[in-house]
Amino acid sequence: MGMFAGVLMNRFSRKRLMVMDNILRGLCFVSIPMLHWAHLLPWLLCGMLVCAGMLAPFTTVGAMAFVPEIVPVDMLSEANAWDETLWQAAYLAGSLLGGILISSVGAPIAILADGLSFWACALCLTFIRRTGGAEVSSGKGGFTTDLLNGAKALLSMRVVLAITLMALFLNITYVQLDVSIPLFVHEELHQTGSVLGMMWTGYGLGAIVGTALVAFVRMDGRQGFWMSVMVAGMGMSLIPMVWARGLWLPIILMWAAGFCFGPYAPLARTIVQKLVPDDLRGRVFGIRTSIIGIGVPAGSALCGVVLQTIHPSVWIGVMGVTILALGVGMLAYRGLRAV
Repeated sequence: MGMFAGVLMNRFSRKRLMVMDNILRGLCFVSIPMLHWAHLLPWLLCGMLVCAGMLAPFTTVGAMAFVPEIVPVDMLSEANAWDETLWQAAYLAGSLLGGILISSVGAPIAILADGLSFWACALCLTFIRRTGGAEVSSGKGGFTTDLLNGAKALLSMRVVLAITLMALFLNITYVQLDVSIPLFVHEELHQTGSVLGMMWTGYGLGAIVGTALVAFVRMDGRQGFWMSVMVAGMGMSLIPMVWARGLWLPIILMWAAGFCFGPYAPLARTIVQKLVPDDLRGRVFGIRTSIIGIGVPAGSALCGVVLQTIHPSVWIGVMGVTILALGVGMLAYRGLRAV
């Protein structure tokens, strides 16, 4: 739905589309406990989740296109850094709150609260005011025409295309941690889900600290250099996982990986927002979201096959070496261009 949402973002009010998305997604999640109590959930749960997934791009794509309308250009980097910091904090707090609700009042009430949070988000969006820029284009062409124009624009902007392909590759490698780390905890550390939770909490806290620091730092045109360093730093943090045993070393390594890589996404987003014209943002961001999203099933499938033959820690190390090589290659390419 990313490409479809992107086209609509250039035809209709982005804020209104995001408000409608959150209202409808809230309805999907609020319906889940209702259906459970009515003993109808097994038949409709997958349908509710499919609907929620189809709606999600309207906010993910919309937010990327909408932020430049409400934030001055010279403050985009700081705004995206704070946005990412708050997102990471909310991700940790939401998981903690969800666990507390599930253990105290049960999963249906926890999902009901989750659904209500989407409506709270829709309410917050209604208070946001734009500061400038054309919110929608004329949209005279058809859907296919708009999509082709967005694809041509993406292909013509070499920096945006390079960042998109980089994000696809990083998504393929990053998602493999979602598959391999649980197996690493279970099969090699011989620990339970609590240790897995501590490792991802460490990653999240590292990402919060790293992203918050970036919000206070002026890059002065060196975003590409620092993004390369961040990618290399994440790779270096994952390589020692091959030998990491015990409890605290894997948690520390995950914290370091989050600290290095957490600020990468807001920096990349800032560059793309500055380079893509306002009347093309919806279409280009929608296509980018669809391309980057391919990395999740592709990486998961690859990791599932590979982990049939090698230890999870070894594969995590391989991913670390791959990411490190990518970061070094980015640095070398920048050096060659400077020469």
